[in-house]
Amino acid sequence: MTPRRALDPYLMLAPTALLLAVFFFYPLVYACVLSLHDWDLLTPPRFVGFAQYAELIRSGELASVFVTTLEFSVVVVLASVVAGLGLAVALNRTGPFAAFVRGAIFSAYVVSWVTFSFANQRSHPGGTSASSINASNRSFFIAPPDAGRCAGSA
Repeated sequence: MTPRRALDPYLMLAPTALLLAVFFFYPLVYACVLSLHDWDLLTPPRFVGFAQYAELIRSGELASVFVTTLEFSVVVVLASVVAGLGLAVALNRTGPFAAFVRGAIFSAYVVSWVTFSFANQRSHPGGTSASSINASNRSFFIAPPDAGRCAGSA
């Protein structure tokens, strides 16, 4: 599919790019710049360059933190894989206990959607697609728009 105008794909990407720039790239660059300063939040920052990084490497603390992070990551990943595989194998059996556990796990996913659906229907009996927005607006004491005055309403 070809865009109608060459600028259209960039216009569609612009909001996401803007949010990424504001909330990800700017804080990342700012943190990198701040890491080159010695600052205790009470006195003005003093530029020290890479001296703090050199001290971190020289002290051996970086290696210790790296090893601790690696150990933690390996334990968490292995435990979650083993627990997930064990649960899958245990639930792939027949019998009343396995059926009960499958039902309990499945119901946790279903109940939240059913609850939302009932709340959505109750908050707006007309059944329009804006009902969840109207319900959240009412929770902040904002009246929903009058359906007769909305543009495009029949």
